[in-house]
Amino acid sequence: MANAVAKTKKGDVAAFDASMFEQDAGQGNQNISSDDLALPFLKLLSGLDPVLDTHETARKGDIYNTVSGEAISGKDGLSVIPCAYQRVFIQWLPRGSGSGAPIKIYTPNEARPKTERNSDDNKEYVVGGDGDYIE
Repeated sequence: MANAVAKTKKGDVAAFDASMFEQDAGQGNQNISSDDLALPFLKLLSGLDPVLDTHETARKGDIYNTVSGEAISGKDGLSVIPCAYQRVFIQWLPRGSGSGAPIKIYTPNEARPKTERNSDDNKEYVVGGDGDYIE
């Protein structure tokens, strides 16, 4: 790899060999699992949410973090600071089936399966699918 150049505030140039970082590539990732890389979702708990049956302190109206399992009181509120935005369309299996992970994530420019909106739950179900839906 070629030498890289770093400029300081004064405009000075310091040469360094970028390949010196290659020897450390991947180090520190030994204890990372798929649980550590899970996408967190915040959801408002409704009265029929299954989380209420299994979480001791969760109440209707609380905000639930799907990764940490933390239920934040709806009375206390939650501050969210958006730091990035990426529009995607996520295809899911019906609730209660599968691993709970998305089947596929589509970008806005990517072709997606044809869907039809169900007026009962207002979800976009995949036409000819087995209850898969896209959000």
